[in-house]
Amino acid sequence: MNSNVKSLGFAGVLAVGISALLVAGSGCGGSGVGGGGGPQLTGNAAVRAVALSSYQSAGLVSYLLQALANTAPTPSPIRFLIRAKKGAAAATRQAGYFNQSYIDVLDLYVGQIQLSGTTLTQPYTWGLSGQSAGSVVMFARTGLSYPEPVYITVDTTAGNIPCTGKMQVTYTDGAGACTVTGSLINTHTGALTAFNLTLDDSLNIAGSITIRESNATVSLSVRGTLPADLLCNVSVSPGGISGTGTINPFTSNFSMNLTTPAGAATAEIDQLGHLALNYADGRNETVVNQAGAALTAGPGVTGSLPVYQTPLLVSASYHATSMSPRSPFLVGNANANGQFLVTSLSSGSLEYSASSVGSPTSLPGGFRPTWLTNSGLITGYNGAYLPSVTSAPQVLQAPGYLPLLDQVFVSDAGVFLSVSGFDNNAPGPGNLLAWTSPTSPPQVVQVPSGSTIVRVEAMAPGGAFVGSFNDFTVPLYWSSYTATPMPLRLPDIHTPNCSSMFIADGGRIAANAGAPVYWASPTEQATALFGFDGSASGLSVSGVNSAGVVVGTWSVPNPYYHLGPSTDTAVRWVNGKIEDLNKLIPSGGPWVLEGAASINDAGWITGYGTYNGTESIFLMKPAP
Repeated sequence: MNSNVKSLGFAGVLAVGISALLVAGSGCGGSGVGGGGGPQLTGNAAVRAVALSSYQSAGLVSYLLQALANTAPTPSPIRFLIRAKKGAAAATRQAGYFNQSYIDVLDLYVGQIQLSGTTLTQPYTWGLSGQSAGSVVMFARTGLSYPEPVYITVDTTAGNIPCTGKMQVTYTDGAGACTVTGSLINTHTGALTAFNLTLDDSLNIAGSITIRESNATVSLSVRGTLPADLLCNVSVSPGGISGTGTINPFTSNFSMNLTTPAGAATAEIDQLGHLALNYADGRNETVVNQAGAALTAGPGVTGSLPVYQTPLLVSASYHATSMSPRSPFLVGNANANGQFLVTSLSSGSLEYSASSVGSPTSLPGGFRPTWLTNSGLITGYNGAYLPSVTSAPQVLQAPGYLPLLDQVFVSDAGVFLSVSGFDNNAPGPGNLLAWTSPTSPPQVVQVPSGSTIVRVEAMAPGGAFVGSFNDFTVPLYWSSYTATPMPLRLPDIHTPNCSSMFIADGGRIAANAGAPVYWASPTEQATALFGFDGSASGLSVSGVNSAGVVVGTWSVPNPYYHLGPSTDTAVRWVNGKIEDLNKLIPSGGPWVLEGAASINDAGWITGYGTYNGTESIFLMKPAP
């Protein structure tokens, strides 16, 4: 996160943070100001809301920072401090992609300031396409006499923290000392925060912040000197929660210690820059993209996100083929025991163990594997499966039905799925079938009335599965082989074409639907996943785990395509925020990770990349 975004934002961070407690049941689409709301948050939900909204408050105040940088007197220390931090942060952005100032916490670009008389307008845009995201309008100082007010109207509509409201900065001398009053509403969460702060010529901050929402009030005091640590004390009534925090606005340090009715709880930024929550009951949670996450709705990542060691090099003497010059390997999933599959388009299939990646076991010739279960069973096509890597292929029997022509899927409980033929409107034999054991007669699985070409795309270890009908146009979810299928809702901007889907226990689902999407729950509308540039161009997903972590690949086409292929990068999304997997492993190593193939519940990631310049397969394991 850019330090200029935080230079005053974290001064009030705990105030806005605790505002989540007084959002009576609010989250995305919260109760709004003075709304009736539901029950007051308690327990872990309250702590999560405190921490998330605390971090989001930095974004709220970043709008004020831009106003100070544009309107403070020229000799003002705050003006130079903000602009210096802004320049240092901008210098670290990737050349060619970020030609405007970019504020990470907002996920917005800062456009060119516009001047009309004494009115300054600071536009914001979202994504590289320059989609308008609103503006901050400043009615600037008209003279050099003091006190001199500047009236600020904030109205932004996109990014992580859209908000609306009015602020007033009153400069009391020519060195930039000022008071800050007014209020902002985070329109994503509905929380209102009122500010009453003072900033002196030496950059000392003091004051109070009061948040009123539904049935609670937060009072706090803020003190500190920029750019050193800021200290905050806060109390919440009702709720029985109090806390302290130490924040360094320019180093991104952030910690929180809360006393709750259930005991002590903490929040801090972990090694990867994510928000790590440690609850009083001993549970923990990690939230990525904490600036844009809903206050009370998940899912965050249950448990801590792992720190990865240098990926293991998988010994495979495969060569690129004309069919797949960039990815000569079809890399399968890693199961709970550290086994995983690799297939070459020309050299057959192998099973590897994480404990002996240099000594794979060859699968029977002609067997095309599709999935490796936690028990070691391997599924294939045309009804075939391997009970274990050393077994001969077995074939499911479906007498009286069309041939099994599609993939085979199986749960950890041993329930198999496959499709007989492809026409489910056929008078008898074309059906989606389930076997409760390899030797039992198949049962017909429910499909939507009038559906044609039903396909199963993926099955979770617990037995839920996903698929589609009518030529991939309608994605479906089954909670079990006896359940009625549930249509899955796509974002409005996506085309109804789910040609590849992935599911993990807990109902976490990812799919390529013209562009990547993610369902935190089958009952929710999918969330669109975007790339580093704010678009979905070149993105594909290839796996998801029960914590909601999605993995995939970002491909940037070579504009001079005749000189070489696209540039691929292995990525993951957590809470909708994309991350480069290369940033998660020790720097300076031999690897360039180009594509992720799967992720399991332990966080193990398989994929391909280059090892000292040679195309190779990797297995990423969390550091011990």
